[in-house]
Amino acid sequence: MSYKLIQIRLPFALHWSRIATCPTSNILVPHHTPQKLQFNNSQCYYHHVSTSQPLIPPTASSIRLNITSTRRSNQKVTFASLETKHDNRRFIAPIESFQKDNDPLSQDISHVLHKTDLGSMTPKQITHAKSIVYTLSNLRTFQAAQIAEEILERLIAEGADGGNSHVKLEAKLYNTIIDAYGKSGTDNGVDRAEALVERMRERSRVFVDLDTNEGVEFMTGPDLFTYNSLLNAWSRSKREDAVTKAEKIVDFLESNNSETVKPNSITYNIMMNTYANQVGEYGYAQKAEDLLLHMTSLQKDGYEAIHPDTTSFNIVLKAWKNSGGGVESAKRAEEILRLMVKLYVDGHDDLKPDNVSFRTVIHAYMKHGENGKLSSDIVDRIQDIGDLVTNGEIDFSDNPHIISEVTGEVLKCLAKSGVADAGKRAKSVFEKLNQSRGTTISEGLNATNHENAYVSTVIALLSDQKTADLGHEMMHDILEGKSSILPRTYTLNRILHFYCQNQNFPAAQDTYRAMLRLSKKQGFETVPDIATYNMMANLCFQTNDEDSSFLALSILNEMEEEYKSGLLSKMSDFVYDMVIHKLTKSKLPISQGNAHDVLMRMIKGYDNGALEREPGTILFNMVLSSIMNQPVENKAEKAFELLQLMHERVKSGKSKSHPDTRTYSHLLAILTKDRKLHDSKTIFGVIQMIEDEENERRVFLFDNIVFETALYGLSDDQYGDGALADKVLKKMFFLRKNDHKLVNPNSMVMNLAIKAQLSGHRSTASCKILFDAHRYLMNIVSMYEKDESKVLPTRVGFNTVLAHWEKTHHLKSPGMAEEIYKTMKRLSVNGAVDVSPNSFTNNLMMRIFARDRKIKSTLKAVNFFKSIKEEQLDIHSYNCMLRILAGSRMNDKVDMANNLLLDMESRKLVDVASYNAVLSACNLSNSNNKQRLLDLAIETYRRLKVVTNPNELSFILIIRAWKKLSND
Repeated sequence: MSYKLIQIRLPFALHWSRIATCPTSNILVPHHTPQKLQFNNSQCYYHHVSTSQPLIPPTASSIRLNITSTRRSNQKVTFASLETKHDNRRFIAPIESFQKDNDPLSQDISHVLHKTDLGSMTPKQITHAKSIVYTLSNLRTFQAAQIAEEILERLIAEGADGGNSHVKLEAKLYNTIIDAYGKSGTDNGVDRAEALVERMRERSRVFVDLDTNEGVEFMTGPDLFTYNSLLNAWSRSKREDAVTKAEKIVDFLESNNSETVKPNSITYNIMMNTYANQVGEYGYAQKAEDLLLHMTSLQKDGYEAIHPDTTSFNIVLKAWKNSGGGVESAKRAEEILRLMVKLYVDGHDDLKPDNVSFRTVIHAYMKHGENGKLSSDIVDRIQDIGDLVTNGEIDFSDNPHIISEVTGEVLKCLAKSGVADAGKRAKSVFEKLNQSRGTTISEGLNATNHENAYVSTVIALLSDQKTADLGHEMMHDILEGKSSILPRTYTLNRILHFYCQNQNFPAAQDTYRAMLRLSKKQGFETVPDIATYNMMANLCFQTNDEDSSFLALSILNEMEEEYKSGLLSKMSDFVYDMVIHKLTKSKLPISQGNAHDVLMRMIKGYDNGALEREPGTILFNMVLSSIMNQPVENKAEKAFELLQLMHERVKSGKSKSHPDTRTYSHLLAILTKDRKLHDSKTIFGVIQMIEDEENERRVFLFDNIVFETALYGLSDDQYGDGALADKVLKKMFFLRKNDHKLVNPNSMVMNLAIKAQLSGHRSTASCKILFDAHRYLMNIVSMYEKDESKVLPTRVGFNTVLAHWEKTHHLKSPGMAEEIYKTMKRLSVNGAVDVSPNSFTNNLMMRIFARDRKIKSTLKAVNFFKSIKEEQLDIHSYNCMLRILAGSRMNDKVDMANNLLLDMESRKLVDVASYNAVLSACNLSNSNNKQRLLDLAIETYRRLKVVTNPNELSFILIIRAWKKLSND
């Protein structure tokens, strides 16, 4: 038989080795991330991708190859997994599904169900059909259980309808299917299991042979295993009625009259586990404990089938761990654990606490920290639990690993606790461990030969400033090979995780570089794996240092090299995500440019099967954003190429990453800033592209962001285009008129459109642009007042035009400004929102009136100032008026400025600029009474020092006044 080439996925950093339980020979598996497994006739070999030669592993360990089958989409699919025990831990590593050519099991199923006449099955065929049921049930999937049930029904029909006397259906056949449904992990599974039990009850009867008139029993009724299997199904179920259903089954078993179908220890253990699975419910933990006491009572009454053991107590511990009783629940779990210890010491060997017992209680306490940190009281209690395995009260000679494993859990707790003296506590835990072994601390650490405990100690020491030096020393011993703990990937990843979690970028970088250095010396023992790259990429993303951009890129390069050399079976799409995020957010143009290159590499990796996930639209958008910020000339061309690539990949079926609103917004922003492609044809080509895609995909891609982005670019002082902005605005109104749900012209786009009309206006020479913009604004107002439009610009739009009239020396500037000002007042009175003149508007008007500094113009500005309501006057308006007076030709400007300053002082609306304006008026005055001017300047400067600190201009002005106005 031959199988297709398949891929293996195994837990990283395990010592994988020779497989003894293979078809006839073995599989050679190295202890790093594996590559490919090939089944060829009766022999199996593990091949390295680059050399195609078997790799002989350095260590041996028991590993079993499991091959199972199920049906998917009417096809028979075979699954394989590798099961191993390493350091007393059991791992099951799934292998990617593969389909076997001409699958015999699929053919056998088809033969039983569709190609065998009713009543014609031979005893051998019946036995084979039953074996198929057992095979499918062992898959523990809902689909496989369904097929197994179909075959069961076929066997029932063979006996009942076909009259085949060879059919004997024992309860075990039903039970295995019921158990498979229960373990399938689906909601439908438990319903099918319950229905099957009910049918089993109905069918457990004697059929009468019409020829002989004799009874032939070929179907048995439910037995205890049947009900326990159904009970287990409800125990695993997450349905709200799971507990009620399970309790009814137990009540039935306790109340029925059959001696053979009475609850046993397994029944009660399953019921207690049902309670334990109800996470966050305090009352269920108490129910589990009460049921344990009930079991103890039944045992005392002589029920031999009832025998509480370590498993029973462990389930109750689990119930208290999962309950919602807070720390008190953990304390209750600890009390039960201590009771187990006492009962064991008193001679109850079947109640000896095991690894699960201690670790369950430790985890119960660890759940109750704040922000991931534990209180000193909780840590004390966890350490006390650790003392139970090291004080010698319990004999662990049959399983000495429990001591190091529980100690490892305590040390993990210390490493994560956040208590100030974590390092000191870690040393104390190991001192107690070593005392139980009779060794020194350093020898004891090596003697335990348990890397989890060792690494947890290192982390705990590093987390405590007082013991950090010892932690670094132990870390150095690992890297230099001076410790019995090998510097394996898993070991170093745990320490790397600690550094990353604490944002210790230099230490994490040093550890990562050490892994690379060791991997070159020692081979795949310390080769960084997916977890390593993920942690480092994430840390680089969170670090603000610009050098982290280059490190992120080097991490990606190293991961790709490792994949090419065959040391990684897959690459991490998360690393690509983080690197692109990092590069696009960098302020360095070279990093932003690299983001595009990384995206292209990610696309290539996905297409070649090296990545599980394709780059999404968000990543494309981020790269587009980085292109927009790059100081390069061909940014528009690169943006168009990226958009075209997205379209081509979607069209060819390689991708589902469609361009979205932000994609087109970035593209439009780039186009509006690119002189080469900055024209209505190009920009409207993009808008038409959006519209076409909307119609094709039946999604909304146009929204205000798209148009605002285009208008922002078109209103730029350097690249603005008023005519094109008007076209964009009209397109927006057209879509709104046609009921586009996401397009709604608002005041912001009106402001931008007005600003775009003023692009290129610099001086009097370009007044035509200003007059056109003025008319454009008045036309918008006219349409609003005629009810032809419901949108107006805000005062920002009006002030934008006013500001340009203020910059020009055109004779019509005052009149045009007055028209705008009166329009704003009129609209405000009629209820328009955000159009009333503000302080900036008033200042612009005063500066426009006094532009030529003539007395008549200044008086007009003064009168305008006096017309402003007092409550609308702010310090900016006062200062504007003061500066106008200071620069005017009026003879009494100094007195007017001084009186205005006095008014400002009374209203406490004054700053250093106010006094400087009066000082300037004194300097610029043409009055012959210089002494009076000097006295006023000195007095103004004195008042300035009382109110605030003079600035550099204040000193210059007072010195200038002294020189100009003094008679000396």
